[in-house]
Amino acid sequence: MSGIEKMMMNELVLWNVEAVGLCSDRESDFRLEEVISKIIKWMEQGKTACLVEWNLPMDAIREKAREVGYEIYFASKEAYAPPPTRKNPDGVLLLVPHDKITDDLKIEVMPHSVVGKAGAPWIRATDTSTGQFVVFTHLKSKTDQSHVRFQQLDQMSAFGDHCIGVVGDLNESHVCKDPTLVIDKMKDLGFFYDSPITNMKEEKKIKTDERYKRDSRTAGENGMAMSTTDWIFYRTKKTKFYSLVGVIPEGDIYESADQWYFLHNSDHRPIEMILS
Repeated sequence: MSGIEKMMMNELVLWNVEAVGLCSDRESDFRLEEVISKIIKWMEQGKTACLVEWNLPMDAIREKAREVGYEIYFASKEAYAPPPTRKNPDGVLLLVPHDKITDDLKIEVMPHSVVGKAGAPWIRATDTSTGQFVVFTHLKSKTDQSHVRFQQLDQMSAFGDHCIGVVGDLNESHVCKDPTLVIDKMKDLGFFYDSPITNMKEEKKIKTDERYKRDSRTAGENGMAMSTTDWIFYRTKKTKFYSLVGVIPEGDIYESADQWYFLHNSDHRPIEMILS
């Protein structure tokens, strides 16, 4: 089994934890404790975890990571962080247990993929014996920015033959009225993905928050706009896929935004993908 396969096998967790500064109306010590508790549980279970929009205190998990044998890789947005997190930049955090890091696995925090004024943080995990690699990233937000996200992934060589995985909040969803250039391209290249809904936006925020003025999502009767923006695309060869199964213990039915936040402490919910 290659280094990449060992890192990705079994359960891989992807979660946009919602950065401090972007959920100010719901910030509390309780939220921090709940988020950290979930992450510690995953580490105790030996799962690889990709956490997006991370700007919570790193010390909250560093000690536990050392205790259970994990390596931490963090790609900060730095100067490319949006204004609400500019003083406390968020980024992509990758947690990998030591026993999944083989001699032929190289994990690197890469320079930002910059398109115009937008910079995407990313981490690359490469199998040095084959040159195959997986990208962990958080692409440009706003639903009408698919062309920017496409260029960002292209700069990461994510559309080339050596890329066998793209993981992160890609900010693309089929429920939006805008083009989904990234999703369509990944599927054209033979990447496989199956996912439940991952993201919830409150109707009142979409209508009143300046950050969502170009957002094309619409809310249902419960006042929530539901979409899939967190993606795990994966392949070994163009004709051979791993099977990815979303595991959501809480189910798919939510009555209100309050219920969503009570269960997930973020506007995104974590997804655990089983590669078999």
